[in-house]
Amino acid sequence: MVVKVSKPEINVREKLSELGGKVGTDDISTDAVTSDKIPWHAHDLAPHWENLRLTNGNDYSYDWFGSGTGKLQALNGNNGPSCEARLHGAAKGDFMVQWTPGYLWGFSSIRMTPVANYNNNTGNIISSEPSGMPHIWIANNSSNNLTLIEYWNGYVANDTLVSVTGVNNGRFQLYRKNGIIKVWRHSASTTIPDAFHQDMVIMGGRQSPYSIQIHSAQNISSS
Repeated sequence: MVVKVSKPEINVREKLSELGGKVGTDDISTDAVTSDKIPWHAHDLAPHWENLRLTNGNDYSYDWFGSGTGKLQALNGNNGPSCEARLHGAAKGDFMVQWTPGYLWGFSSIRMTPVANYNNNTGNIISSEPSGMPHIWIANNSSNNLTLIEYWNGYVANDTLVSVTGVNNGRFQLYRKNGIIKVWRHSASTTIPDAFHQDMVIMGGRQSPYSIQIHSAQNISSS
């Protein structure tokens, strides 16, 4: 037995006319697009820490934010309870970040890598040697009295670009223009040897005691 199914005929031109010629997302209700449905990396870079993650100990009574969410810290003794967090949003195109790292026993460090290297599951939240992706580590401490800038290009062992005397209450600056990334600190400026244009995540943490006071963080639009 053969069963024939009749399909209703649709006049495409009439339907498009009814929609005013619009198709796609134009007719989606504004109320249907909410902030919880927008991925974190779709947001622009902003100068506050979020997505706090405890890395050594899980006691929420510690003061992880010293003066609002612009300062990240773990002041709990050598290798004591600690944390890490990421700056709000992603660094896209040209951007600039300014901060003052702590001059403490632990490394007060910032790490930057492509968004694709960010993993919000258990274990390391980002890899320090991601295959095919860059990773930049900028750190300052008092125990070794060092400022270090290290760079992994995605394929070979970490290359130390800068190793100089640490600084107490010194301002650092990280910025990208036309794919070129530079790190500035008085007497310790350097340029990352490769250009890349990926959207980047910026992390802070992890070894107590440390602190990172963010002064500004923003994506920069070209005029």
